[in-house]
Amino acid sequence: LKSFATGFVQKLREDVTMASEAAPEAAAEAPEWDVDEIIERADELLADTERMELAICDSEDAAAIGANATEQLLLYLLLDRLEEARFLWRRTPAEARDASADLRAAWEVAKGLWRRDDVPAALRLLETREAWAAPPLEPLVRAVAAEVRENELDLIGTVYSTVALATVAEYLSLDEQAALAACRARGWGFDAADATVLPEPPPPDDAPEDLDGLERIKHLASIVTQLSS
Repeated sequence: LKSFATGFVQKLREDVTMASEAAPEAAAEAPEWDVDEIIERADELLADTERMELAICDSEDAAAIGANATEQLLLYLLLDRLEEARFLWRRTPAEARDASADLRAAWEVAKGLWRRDDVPAALRLLETREAWAAPPLEPLVRAVAAEVRENELDLIGTVYSTVALATVAEYLSLDEQAALAACRARGWGFDAADATVLPEPPPPDDAPEDLDGLERIKHLASIVTQLSS
């Protein structure tokens, strides 16, 4: 098993070397992925970055390690795997963190999502930081922001039967018109008289079906805590 792992890592490193030498030609032919493609292929893309992390872990190229870690961390956020994002940050060498402003910014986003102390601020950082506005990060960052908003809408739909449109807009870091459009995309009602949204809960895919009464209460309480923190 050890010899297999050693051979596997060596092969990955050879692939990295070959890819690096071919980078100028490959860059011109690299596909431009849109947000929907990234969301659909997130698991596959994450696996690629995890393999790359293993392949270059002993490299002295801090910039390359930092660039790969940035994409990997953003993909963890896209997939709502926040614990793994934390572990990635911890094991990334300090030199790579220092070499990558993108990685440090992605970590600021991760902290906001993990702590839930200011999710709107995390969304604003994703959408207003000018350095994101270049491939390959630009569409990936937009995909993360889209999925964060979907997760927030899931929480709102789980907790509230009625909620002010202004509150939804605040949670989503959107203006009220855009927030209302997001709610209507889910088929939620809207009472224009008092600017109140009528959410509906998401399909019960995330909550285990075998929870008893007390466990269901605890599950709901944890969601309320996430929204109110």
